Amino acid sequence: MYAPNITKALSSSSAEIHSGEDSEACSLRKQDQLRSWQVQSHTKGIWMWCVPHPQKPDHTLVLLDTEGLGDVEKIDEKSDTQIFSLAILLSSTFVYNTMNKIDQGAIDLLHNVTELTDLLRTRNSSDLSESEKTADVSFFPDLVWTLRDFYLGLETNGHAITSDEYLENSLKLKQGGDERTQAFNLPRQCIQNFFPVKKCFVFDSPAHRNKLSQLQTLSNEELSPEFVQELSEFCSHIFTHSKTKTLPGGIQTLLSAKQDEICKKNVKASAERCSTLLESIFKPLEQEVAGGIYAKPGGHNLFLQKMEQLKAQYRQQPGKGTQAEEVLQKYLKAKEPLSNTVLQTDQALTAKENQRKAEQARAEAARAEAQRLEAIRIQEEQRRAEQERLHQEKLRQIEIDRANFLAQQQRIKEQRIQEEAARIKAEQEAQLRQLNEQLQIMREMSHRSSRNH
Repeated sequence: MYAPNITKALSSSSAEIHSGEDSEACSLRKQDQLRSWQVQSHTKGIWMWCVPHPQKPDHTLVLLDTEGLGDVEKIDEKSDTQIFSLAILLSSTFVYNTMNKIDQGAIDLLHNVTELTDLLRTRNSSDLSESEKTADVSFFPDLVWTLRDFYLGLETNGHAITSDEYLENSLKLKQGGDERTQAFNLPRQCIQNFFPVKKCFVFDSPAHRNKLSQLQTLSNEELSPEFVQELSEFCSHIFTHSKTKTLPGGIQTLLSAKQDEICKKNVKASAERCSTLLESIFKPLEQEVAGGIYAKPGGHNLFLQKMEQLKAQYRQQPGKGTQAEEVLQKYLKAKEPLSNTVLQTDQALTAKENQRKAEQARAEAARAEAQRLEAIRIQEEQRRAEQERLHQEKLRQIEIDRANFLAQQQRIKEQRIQEEAARIKAEQEAQLRQLNEQLQIMREMSHRSSRNH
């Protein structure tokens, strides 16, 4: 933020907000503040003050306090423009501090932008595109116009207006094309063009005029309450709305260019290193492909497995740089025709092998069917033979049984004959014995008769 002659007033309010800062810093800011209400210029060149931003973590609030524009004691007439140019380049909020009211003199002093554009542009406006013209304005900070010891009433045509409306009214252009109107409009047009974001604050006198000479010794409680309130609103606006400053070009551009150059060299070196490494690692694989190692069914899967092994080996190598993966993918992309060749060979040989296996399977199925039929035929012959054997066996058994039956019948017959013969013989023998016994009896009777006689 650039604040010619207003930084001192801002720093007094900051002391209240940064209550944790040391007393030396607070004292320094208060002593600087009081110079704004003195006649003689105390600030020479640019004075810088840096503190942590009260509302944005990791941000630093930088205030640049410059000597007043249009100082009659200046020797170098270009000093205002040079200081103004530097402040514009470094600031995100430009605080333009004037006395009493906005008048033509204050506007003419701010009209330094007409000279500033010649210092900051490297080409004429006619050579710039619309986007480039917009970029020329983009590095201009926001404008905050502060009016010290403001004594006018903020009203127009009997209606109250804001300080911002007062500023806009002061910068309004007049209608007309005469030379005097153009001279009136030129600085206002420049201010409107180069400061599209504008804000205005008005300040009462900080204390009674009798105490103005003693401002360095006055405490905040002894200052005008209106002034303290106005200053607080001003500081709040600065803390809330001041943007983070980024500088186009300069060291950042040089660093970016150098970084780009180094990155390009690193990219090239990394690409060369990775290409050499890939050629070394994958060369044996290409030789194996050329030697027909993978020209067989399933060869493509073996090829892919080998590729994965080699990729893992490549990724484990140190010092490849930023292009490691990109170069690998490009290499693999370039080797896709080789992989496709292996795949096509694999597919052709696999199809041929499948056909051979199918024919072999059909032949084996035919042989198995023939064997099955032969086994059935043999089984049928064996069954028939067994049936014939059983039939013959049965016939033989029948013959044996018949012979046995006949023999048994013969034996029974013979036995019966023998038994009948034995019976007859026994009967005959019994009859013979009976006859013999009768004969004996008769003999005995005859013998007794004869003896009796």
